[in-house]
Amino acid sequence: TPEFLPVITAVTLTNGALRMARVHVIVKRLAAIQNLGSIDVLCSDKTGTLTSGIMTLERRVDAFGDAAEHPLRLACLNSRFESGIRSPLDTALLACDVPDDGYQKLDEIPFDFERRRLSVVVGKDGDRRLITKGSPEGILALCASYATAGHEESFDAESLTRARGVFEDLEGEGFRVLAVAHKGVDSGRAFSKDDEAGLTLAGFLAFSDPPLPDAARALA
Repeated sequence: TPEFLPVITAVTLTNGALRMARVHVIVKRLAAIQNLGSIDVLCSDKTGTLTSGIMTLERRVDAFGDAAEHPLRLACLNSRFESGIRSPLDTALLACDVPDDGYQKLDEIPFDFERRRLSVVVGKDGDRRLITKGSPEGILALCASYATAGHEESFDAESLTRARGVFEDLEGEGFRVLAVAHKGVDSGRAFSKDDEAGLTLAGFLAFSDPPLPDAARALA
């Protein structure tokens, strides 16, 4: 009868909560039990739950996937001179302890979630350089050339496809990937996001967040 429906619902949900309690799960809101029973896929933030939350630099490669140190040196300069809160990727980069080679910070184009990148302008002995790091898709779209084997070449359709394949393969292996690009700039002026164009792609950095020892048991 309709009058008993609230009672039946409450008893049924309570029974579900008791079943959860037997496997050491506390249910704060009974209505959540109904939703739990409808779930096919449960998504959870892995950081600190399944993984350590400590990013580790695993690979540093040029535009075509060959091992290269130049992207790391540029990224470390970017991370060292950026202001604001450093991300776990910045922490991993700075842990590499790459020297700054005497560069000084001249300007910064801060990170925002629309651009998904951050740029700093550094200088040393007359060399003024804008260094940008961020999402591979966004950075690649700003690059007119790439650096590999000690020289620079202009991007064409084939080389652009190869470079895109490199970071997509790294992401496919489960890595978090940063792209690093740069270009020479004039000094004595303020810089803006409009200056993030005509860049040279230095390469990609691949990071991993190692799983916790009990991650397999937690998933099971």
